[in-house]
Amino acid sequence: MTAGPLEYAQAGLVGVLTPQANATAETELSVLLPPDVGMIAGRFTCPAPDLKARLIAYFERLEEAIAQFADAPMDAIGVACTGASYLLDEQPAAFRRPWDGPMPVVSAAAAIEAALRSLGARRIAMLSPYPRWLTDLCTAYWQKQGFAIPLLREPAPVEAGYHPIYAQRSRQATAVLADIASLEVDAVLISGTGLPSLAALPRLNAAGGPPVISSNLALAWALEEIIAGRGGAPRPISAWLAPDAPWVARLRARYPRALA
Repeated sequence: MTAGPLEYAQAGLVGVLTPQANATAETELSVLLPPDVGMIAGRFTCPAPDLKARLIAYFERLEEAIAQFADAPMDAIGVACTGASYLLDEQPAAFRRPWDGPMPVVSAAAAIEAALRSLGARRIAMLSPYPRWLTDLCTAYWQKQGFAIPLLREPAPVEAGYHPIYAQRSRQATAVLADIASLEVDAVLISGTGLPSLAALPRLNAAGGPPVISSNLALAWALEEIIAGRGGAPRPISAWLAPDAPWVARLRARYPRALA
């Protein structure tokens, strides 16, 4: 691969779109993406107080959100918002761009599906931080994609904080997976790009149970595969789940308190 045109993106440049108050996705993606991959971020915004209305508006205005990046020379765009995918009967046209074409737009949901299929997973356990109505839509979505969900876990809501998902801590949120080693499923999905989970993933994946992925991990994996020229046939995500995966050292260096 030839060096890219930007000083801090010589291995590639990605754009990332997140919901307006999501304080997790950009942080985790900056750790997950490999060295010399640059990232610029845009925000979905909507003044509606109702969560459902906001999520729908985010994807209805996806092209407007993409336009924030103007003519930045991006290799791909990652859309770090899973909830909106569960609400729409038809996904935005931008998501239909092939991953091996110019500047694909990758939804977190599409990345999760590709990651699960790369693991050969059919029966999945899911950790959902959403309100019940959105959790129901989430499980229905994945069942429609052909996955069985025999097990659903929900973290206890935070007692204080500006947002019930973004203000979570990874260890507390994933405590509902304490029996991970005994779960009889093919994989575990920690859903939600706003739920902090990176600090828990190495511990969960070293416990001897099914592989555990998160929304942001899957999205970063998909973007890296696209940048590497493997968008049409991505390698399995399994290498990203190893305790010594390169991103774990980056997390430890940048956010040591998260791993304490």
